[in-house]
Amino acid sequence: MPVRVVAAKPPGYVSTAARQRALVTCQTAARQSLPFAVPLVVVLLLRLAVVPPRIELDVAPLIGDEGHYVGIAETIAQGAGIPDRWVWLRPPGYPLILAGLLRLLGRDLHAPMILQTVAGALVVATVETSP
Repeated sequence: MPVRVVAAKPPGYVSTAARQRALVTCQTAARQSLPFAVPLVVVLLLRLAVVPPRIELDVAPLIGDEGHYVGIAETIAQGAGIPDRWVWLRPPGYPLILAGLLRLLGRDLHAPMILQTVAGALVVATVETSP
């Protein structure tokens, strides 16, 4: 009975058939997400178009949640640390991001509004593309 010798495949070897299946899967996913991606990009561009060019904190007083978040962020941006007023009701990440933007760009809310718009679009895209 002849002995059959099987050559070992190098690490990371992917067969041609597996590559072809992966390519077809990627192409199918791209075709399926295109009807979703186009409206998402259009709506994102429309939303960015209506973001006001400049909003000073002194001009428009903030009420409700936005006032709390910006108040916490201003205190952090001034170097005073996290204030001791209802902070335990707010997650710390967003005020820290706002504090960085306020520290870098001054008391203008334009950059936080753009960040919020893009973050919202990314959340929608992530939820839509998840299995």
